[in-house]
Amino acid sequence: GLVGDVTSRSTESEPGADDRLYLATRKANMDQQRIWTPSDVELRFGQSYGRGRDLIMTFLPAEEGASGHGPNIGGVKSLELVHLERLHLVGESNVFDDSPATSSQQANAAPVEITCQGPLLLDLENSVATFEEDVDVIRLNDSGPSDQLNCRLLEIYFDGIASNQLPAAPRSEVSAPAPKHKATINKVVALGYPVVLRSPSMGASARGERLELDLLNREVRLDGEQSVMLQHQDRRIDAMSVRYQLPQQGKIGAALAKGPGRLRAALPGEAPNDPPRMITAKWQDRLSLQPDGNGHVLSLLGEAQVGDVQFGGLAAREIYLWLKETASSSGRGAADEANPNIQPDRLLAKGEVKLDSPSLTGNTEQFEVWFQHVPEKALAENQTPDRRQDFPRQPRRDAATPANRFDISGKLLRILLATTGKDVQLRDVSIAGDARIRETQTALPNEKPVEIAGDFVHVSAADSPAAKAVVAGKPALVSGRGVTLKGGSVHLDRAANRIWVPGQGQATLPMAGLGDSQDSRLSLRERQA
Repeated sequence: GLVGDVTSRSTESEPGADDRLYLATRKANMDQQRIWTPSDVELRFGQSYGRGRDLIMTFLPAEEGASGHGPNIGGVKSLELVHLERLHLVGESNVFDDSPATSSQQANAAPVEITCQGPLLLDLENSVATFEEDVDVIRLNDSGPSDQLNCRLLEIYFDGIASNQLPAAPRSEVSAPAPKHKATINKVVALGYPVVLRSPSMGASARGERLELDLLNREVRLDGEQSVMLQHQDRRIDAMSVRYQLPQQGKIGAALAKGPGRLRAALPGEAPNDPPRMITAKWQDRLSLQPDGNGHVLSLLGEAQVGDVQFGGLAAREIYLWLKETASSSGRGAADEANPNIQPDRLLAKGEVKLDSPSLTGNTEQFEVWFQHVPEKALAENQTPDRRQDFPRQPRRDAATPANRFDISGKLLRILLATTGKDVQLRDVSIAGDARIRETQTALPNEKPVEIAGDFVHVSAADSPAAKAVVAGKPALVSGRGVTLKGGSVHLDRAANRIWVPGQGQATLPMAGLGDSQDSRLSLRERQA
């Protein structure tokens, strides 16, 4: 055995690197396979340090043919502290960073403290440190509350540690070769019932039975027998399994959530002073957010539902939303580039589609929406004074004034929307296959509701004084405000205040002063010669 104080130390990898390894204990026993001691142990690596007791260090055999005298030891295989009191890590990659750290940032990184009720095992062959039983990881932030991770078992995977870089055989005083390069953390795995992560510094929290942080790829993975939760800033996902790749500053990132789940997220407004738009989503199969061309596509599969405070609710078997990043228009130069706007580009819903918004309900098999983002000034210039007075848009409508509401059905529904982020204008509407539009709520109590039916309906400039519409069918039908027209096609021109049927058709008109009885209506028929 080794009597008295036992120390082992290495030299710096290069002058000023501050990466010496130091180990100190007392009354150690040693043979060709291991060294062990029940005494207190002090560990130090650069500015990082730890304390514990009951050390067991196992050795690797020397390479065959190696020369030298003394024990046949080629390096350290593993190091175990049966009782870890405290481990204080300084200047390394850490669990809570949300961006890749440069060497200067690592040097100034907030320290991380790890405690546990069980052993610490450092497996040098696989470059992994394992902590067991009631593990607490705390990142000590100088400004603001600390970040914390609680779990039952913690595995930290390193890059830069090899078994032959540490002191091979501590004696009363020995020197050892310096590590070839500094160790960094590249992955963290936590197990527990549950694992709980709270990180105020990066606006994140997580809860599940297994948490994996891949620091090299900036990816978080959560799994469990029950639903897990991952929240980052103003986005939260609950599902059975979640993978989330943290975005670079101002970017969207990527995500995959399996099993029944829900999402809540806030999309920033298009203008600097616009409030964020809250979006909620639910699904039964999976959610994915993946890069697609110059943007990203959000996919919801299996009884998908999306709710938007601006556009209302949407349900379908499958929903796809394409998002794009555009430069901010706040005039802050580099700050705009670092924090671009995230805007919807187009949407596709398939299978048993249901729409529900303040001004529109509907049923269709396929629903397609294109979003046209325009400056607020340009949208306002498209409105005439009469238009703004007589047909106010929903966000600015007096709550006491009844609103029009329509129900739309057909096999295919296509819509083009112009939006400034806080206001929306309906540009074009197309309905194909058993097309029908019914006004379910009129602006005035005594108005006759509008009904449109046909095989195909197209409305252009729908939310403007220049609106035009074509209804085609066998027959095409347009009815409303006491007027009914039927024919092979019916045309409407809002600016000209005109509605007509080319060729053969039928028109039913109210006759002034005769009320609303059947006898007060004038029916006109036109036949082809």
